Amino acid sequence: KSPPGVTWEWRILLGLFSIALHGCVISAVAVTLATRLTLVQAAIGTAAFFLIGHASGALVSPFRDEQRHLTAVGSVLRAILPDLDQFNITDALATAYIDKPIPIPWDIMATSTLYALLYGIALLALGAALFSRKELG
Repeated sequence: KSPPGVTWEWRILLGLFSIALHGCVISAVAVTLATRLTLVQAAIGTAAFFLIGHASGALVSPFRDEQRHLTAVGSVLRAILPDLDQFNITDALATAYIDKPIPIPWDIMATSTLYALLYGIALLALGAALFSRKELG
């Protein structure tokens, strides 16, 4: 039972789920890099992926035209660079206890889940392909 005046906010579970999706993508990168690189190189590569993934919106923004649409180069960068900020729902969670909290749409959660699933599968498939070509011994 909660202490007096404290209520449980079920949207916290969506936040935890979003954090888990983020962790799955980062873990897939770490595993993929670890198949061919040393421990230090894989750690640096994973950290770089993390930083680039959270800065990808800023990295793509110079490649927008006057109507704020992506140019061809921007579209290629958007397709290549990871978008880890889509797992960030902290603004919506921070408003959970005010009168009008920011809603967390289910389509956003579904899109994030699909993105993490497909990106993770692609990274792990790449890791498996890289590992299969590695000589053991």
